[in-house]
Amino acid sequence: MRLILYAGFHKTGTSSVQRALSQNKALLDSFVRVLMKQDMTALCKAARAWSISRDTLDQGLLQYECAELISSLNPDDPRPVLLASEDLGGHMPGRLGLKTYDAVPDLMGTIRQTATLVRTDIDMSFYFSTRSKDAWLRSCYAQHLRASDLTADEGDYVKNHQTSADFAPILDKVRDVVAPHSVTSASLEASQQGENGPLGPILDLLGVPQSLRHKLTPVPAINTRLPKALQQKLLEINRSPLPYKVRHQQKQSLIAGWHE
Repeated sequence: MRLILYAGFHKTGTSSVQRALSQNKALLDSFVRVLMKQDMTALCKAARAWSISRDTLDQGLLQYECAELISSLNPDDPRPVLLASEDLGGHMPGRLGLKTYDAVPDLMGTIRQTATLVRTDIDMSFYFSTRSKDAWLRSCYAQHLRASDLTADEGDYVKNHQTSADFAPILDKVRDVVAPHSVTSASLEASQQGENGPLGPILDLLGVPQSLRHKLTPVPAINTRLPKALQQKLLEINRSPLPYKVRHQQKQSLIAGWHE
């Protein structure tokens, strides 16, 4: 069985990849088995929980959910399996006390170890998308503004979270813990230049023929960074003394109005 795991990183084109996989499911279905967050909610939830707690009980739950998922895959189906969700890499840095992606190597190592125990003949590949440091930090800042109570200015956030954007040492550690299985990566800036956008490197790993790739429906960038003016309004709401529910509703209304 061949399995490719795409676990992020967050804010590196993951939403566009998932939308492209969904919109092109009919074309890709004959070539690959695709599982996204909604298809493995228990495993994703366990990965997020362990990234925060680093607790042995949560790690045990992660192993259990991984074993359950791998066991559920039909070994007689010749198609490769793609697991695609940034939640497999845990929570995004900047949330719930996380400062870096230092949980990712252990998460990938646990998934590798469990999967190979369940299917001793499994052939695993790990793929990560990355992004230039400044662009990634500013995108994370905008995401935290809309989803949390962040009250820092963008400049302060970028200055104080530089280490969270150091992807290279994290990937080196992943290579160590999943060896001899392969680990590859591509920057969002590079993948966006290709015909299939951020989905392209995954299609490369899957060996999807060019004749099929030409037929795929392109997907524009989604979940893009909010305009500066809107970010400022969200920041003002976060800094206000209003109750959380009121602030949340105000932010949701502002964002909805912008999308309209």
